Amino acid sequence: MATQSTINSSDPLLRREQEKIYIRAPKGVLKFVKKKPLGGVGLLILLIMCFMAIFAPVIADDPLQTDYNQMIAAPSADHLFGTDDLGRDLWSRIIYGARISLYVGFLSVLFGSGTGCIIGLVGAFYGGSIDTFLQRIIDAMMAFPSLILALTIVATLGAGLDKVILAIAIVQVPRASRVVRSQALAIREMDYVTAAKAIGCKDTRIMMRHILPQVVAPWLIIASAALGTAILTEASLSFLGLGVPAPEPAWGGMLSGRARDYYAVAPWMAIWPGLFIALAVYGFNLFGDALRDILDPRLRGTQ
Repeated sequence: MATQSTINSSDPLLRREQEKIYIRAPKGVLKFVKKKPLGGVGLLILLIMCFMAIFAPVIADDPLQTDYNQMIAAPSADHLFGTDDLGRDLWSRIIYGARISLYVGFLSVLFGSGTGCIIGLVGAFYGGSIDTFLQRIIDAMMAFPSLILALTIVATLGAGLDKVILAIAIVQVPRASRVVRSQALAIREMDYVTAAKAIGCKDTRIMMRHILPQVVAPWLIIASAALGTAILTEASLSFLGLGVPAPEPAWGGMLSGRARDYYAVAPWMAIWPGLFIALAVYGFNLFGDALRDILDPRLRGTQ
C-alpha cells in the first residue's frame, strides 16, 4: 500500500489542493491585517501572549523560587522586571501569569458563551413557555452587575481556579444567550427551516444543521469580545483575594496583598502586572472589534 507521503507527491491534483490551503491561510491573515490594522495589532498582542504561555518553561524560571538576597531588586540583566518582596523574579511570574489568565479566559468564555448559545438557540426554536422560562432566568442574571455576580458565586463556592472559571462562565451566559436568540428568531422563520420541518426532520437536526451555522458569526464576535472581560474579571477577583490562591502567579494577585506596601519603593511590582492586564484586555478588544466588522453583514457595506 502506498503511504500518504507517496500519494501526496504523486497526485498532482491533491498536491495542488494542498498548496492552495497552505497559501490561502497566510493570505487571509495578511488581508485581515491590511483591512483592519488595529485588529492586526490586537492579533499580534494575543499571539505574543499565547507564545509566552506555551513556552513559559523555556523562557522563564520557576515563578515560585525565592531569593532573599534579591528582595525588591530593581530591573537588571539578572532580573529583567525586577523582583518582589520575597525575591521572586517578576519576569517569570508575569510569563507564568499569562498561562493562568489565558487559561481562565478561554475556558470560561468557551463554557459560558457556549451555554448561552445553547440556551438562546433552544428558547428561540421552541418559543412559548420554554422561551419565557429561559429568558426570565437570563433576566434575573442580568439584574446583577457582572463583577458582583462573579464575586457572589466565588464567595459562595470558595476560592480556587475551577471556582473562578465557573463564576466567570456563568457571567458570560446572558449576553451570548440574548445575541444568539435574536439571530435564531429570525432564522427560524426562513423557508428552508420551514421546509425541513415539513419533511419531518428532527428538532435537534434542524437546530444543529440549519440554524446553528447561521448564528456562529455573531457568537464568535461575542466570544472574542468577552475574552478581555473574562481576563479583567479574573484579575479583579485575584486582586480581591477571591481568585487564584497564592502563591500562584496570577496578575491580579500580584497587585494585591503585601505588594501594595512596597509600591512607593518598588513601583515595578505594580507596573508590570498592571501593564500586561491592560495589554491583554486591549488586544482582545481590538481583535474582537475587527472581527465584528469583518463578520457582521450589517457593517460590510460601510467598509
